[in-house]
Amino acid sequence: MLGGRSNDRTTPVIPRADRYRRKVSRMTTTKVQYEILDGPAADRIIDSYKYAFTKDVTVEVELTLTPRDSRLRGKLTQRKISATVIGLRYESGTPGMFILWVNTSLPKHVQVQEGGFYNANTRKGTLIFEVPSEHVDRFRS
Repeated sequence: MLGGRSNDRTTPVIPRADRYRRKVSRMTTTKVQYEILDGPAADRIIDSYKYAFTKDVTVEVELTLTPRDSRLRGKLTQRKISATVIGLRYESGTPGMFILWVNTSLPKHVQVQEGGFYNANTRKGTLIFEVPSEHVDRFRS
């Protein structure tokens, strides 16, 4: 053993787990963008992120979403969801603009690592999810 490393090449390399993404079983997925029609103020977004990983307290935010794809918009109604902000980054520009990652309760949706954009001043933005292709194709036909 030199420099704290083993020379044994039979040890498998385990890839680093992606913290913000849940896996979907081996099926093809499609990215679906949702438009945030209404959301919380900036302080609520920051509080949700601040307490996201504490055991005793969690702060959820409510978002009203609708699909951006016009073919999906007619078949999927807008919905109000509760989410916890698990990643937050300030967007360069005006205060109140964020790149965020959320943990939602939408069935069969998986968060994409890209995150979403949210403008707390206008309370609008976008979120991107990966959805199993079979669910999206059913609505597009």
